Amino acid sequence: MPHNLHVTTVATPDGDFTIIADETAVLAAGWTDDETLLERLRMSEGSAMPTQSTAPRGERLLRQRSTTNSGASTSTSTSTSTSTSTSTIPAQATGPGDSSSLLVQAVGPGDPSSVLARATAAVLAYYDGDPDTLESTPVRQRAGDFHRRVHTALQTTGYGQRLSYTELAERAGNPRAARAAASACADNLIALFVPCHRALRADGSVGGFRYGLDLKRSLLDREKAGHAKIREA
Repeated sequence: MPHNLHVTTVATPDGDFTIIADETAVLAAGWTDDETLLERLRMSEGSAMPTQSTAPRGERLLRQRSTTNSGASTSTSTSTSTSTSTSTIPAQATGPGDSSSLLVQAVGPGDPSSVLARATAAVLAYYDGDPDTLESTPVRQRAGDFHRRVHTALQTTGYGQRLSYTELAERAGNPRAARAAASACADNLIALFVPCHRALRADGSVGGFRYGLDLKRSLLDREKAGHAKIREA
């Protein structure tokens, strides 16, 4: 049976944000295009996901872009309007004689109960200053025991909060593993939902971020301002 993944791209003030999900959880998310994110997911899953395409060259990825608001841009936006990227990757065999396949397709706005639709709504709510639905969105990613504990610790780091890699390692059960905690942040496949941007160096500097330090600072500044508004309310 095919393994169905669903993909969408949301236009945010920080750039296009792509989400990949199956029927139960978000598997990957970040400020990048769908092909790049899918390849990262394949590399993370290793043998658990197919890697060889049986489709003719040039037919591997079909994409159609549209926007929900007539004035919204499909590439960049200064508002939280949504753009969707409809992607279909034909069946891919995992090996000779193996009939399992991977199908990546979009879930439209007509399916509000899907994980992808809920995740999309959560991202838009986050940029409107409401992080609650983002924090309650189900996620799943392949990781070793310590990295998994780091990811869990990140998910319990609240909106507007920051912590050092050393503090993150402590929360994950190994206070001497600050470098391993930073590595777990770098390997995190589900940006924003697993908020690795909240982890900083011990001296308070921003450290690294897969999507660039300017974007990390933007997220931290947005959350600082949003947290202050919540406290004032």
